[in-house]
Amino acid sequence: EPRPFIEDLDSIPFPAWDMVNFKDYSKVSSMTGWILSNYWAFIFTSRACPFKCAYCHCIFGKKVRKRSVENVLKEIELLVYQYGVKELHIIDDIFNVDLERAKRICDEIVNRGIKVKIAFPNGLRADMMDRELIQKLKKAGCYYIAYAIETASPRLQKLIHKNLDLEKTKQVIEWTYQEKIIPHAFTMLGFPTETVEEMMLTIKYTL
Repeated sequence: EPRPFIEDLDSIPFPAWDMVNFKDYSKVSSMTGWILSNYWAFIFTSRACPFKCAYCHCIFGKKVRKRSVENVLKEIELLVYQYGVKELHIIDDIFNVDLERAKRICDEIVNRGIKVKIAFPNGLRADMMDRELIQKLKKAGCYYIAYAIETASPRLQKLIHKNLDLEKTKQVIEWTYQEKIIPHAFTMLGFPTETVEEMMLTIKYTL
């Protein structure tokens, strides 16, 4: 039977980072190919996504569980100061599901003087972003954000149960450019019943 999900993520020990050879792993590319630093590491700050996109996995379930800000910062400081990590790739299903928590993590990185580059290769929910979070991410060291868009067709957005606000997403991408953070769009072509015209909508949306 499926096991119950762990509710208190702070109760989980940190990964055995002492067993990782960061020098060797620095030669391996990230999920999207963007690596600016020699020593880098993946990090989860939360689990699960509450949305019900038809194509997505459900590894962590639909109830979002979040590590405390202090617990996240403790692991970041461990990676940076003990293991020499210079770049973090945050791979939460939806890091920005809680905007205020995301902003507090950024603020703590800045307030503690932690010098680290940050990337989001797993895709953020664009229409849940605000400009303040993007600005705080930039101050904290963020240089790359992937936004999961999938399709620019309003009909297909409903069909796949994503229901992304495409106009808000355009604005968020513009804000990301303005903060000199690299925006990357995740898109898919070939949904059931998708037309050539709808494919072209998605292609043109990303240009």
